[in-house]
Amino acid sequence: MGRDTADSAPDLVIVDYWLSEVQADRPVVTYTGAALTASMRDTWPSTPVVLITRRSIVAGLTEQRRRALLSGTGAYDSVLFKEDLNKGEELDHARQLLVALASGYRALKESPSADWSTLLQLLQAQPEEEESLHEAAPPLLEGTWVTAEVSAWVRQVLFRFPGILHDSMHAATTLGISETCFRERCCDFFRSARYDGVFHQESPRWWKRRILDLATGLALEESCRGPLAEAFGVAFERRFHTSLEPTICVWDGTPVADYVCAVLNRPVRLEHSLRYYPDRRPPVMDPARVSFRAIRESNEFDERFIDAGGAALIPQIEACEDPRGHEGR
Repeated sequence: MGRDTADSAPDLVIVDYWLSEVQADRPVVTYTGAALTASMRDTWPSTPVVLITRRSIVAGLTEQRRRALLSGTGAYDSVLFKEDLNKGEELDHARQLLVALASGYRALKESPSADWSTLLQLLQAQPEEEESLHEAAPPLLEGTWVTAEVSAWVRQVLFRFPGILHDSMHAATTLGISETCFRERCCDFFRSARYDGVFHQESPRWWKRRILDLATGLALEESCRGPLAEAFGVAFERRFHTSLEPTICVWDGTPVADYVCAVLNRPVRLEHSLRYYPDRRPPVMDPARVSFRAIRESNEFDERFIDAGGAALIPQIEACEDPRGHEGR
């Protein structure tokens, strides 16, 4: 299912969103690149499709069209901005994305079968991770999957929502240490927890369960008791004689922060945050929380994503002058 039959199928297709400029001796195009991608997907169902555009064009769209464009329609895998292709770090990230898409799609379409067992092998999941992956609602129809749909599931569910896989920020916060320490001092220790499955080139990720197992084992061996976010740093220093800076709460500047603010993507203490509902993540994923700082300062915070109990606390949070003056839920 979902395998290209044409020998001429490309490794990757890049489509410009804005196709309506008048070109000499050619008819005016009346559709956008987003519409064209549907035809591309139909012609090459197992080929990644990337839409490219400018931020100024996206800014000029209606909110509904803008949200639809950036969230994807199923006909394309990602959106790149032309402005980013002229910058060092952003250009490197774009290259990583394109390589990840091309190699990931190739691995999926060249797999010997399209069943659940094969998908677990492509993810390089361990048996203990199968249940949580299944709870993340993989796109299986009668036990099989198609390339584009499973690609979207891996990248838009497993990669997007923390809980089964963690990026470096969420991994570090789970351990109660700074992201810099995690990247520069702990990566060797957590090497066996690194995600090396399909699309891994897009950005580094780690299996949450494996991180917890390794960190808990170290804490027990070094006789460090208490919450893992407090015990791991102590245990690591005892074992490797290397100190690790703790996570600092974005609200009051104190350690140890144990959650990541879903709006600011910075660590926050549980008691300085509220439950947040910005998306339809599977229940197996980590719940989202929003920090008091984001509630007070960020234009990205949306009060509609707070439940009734949390909404009742917002006026107090907004009026609070002392960051330590309010308890969260």
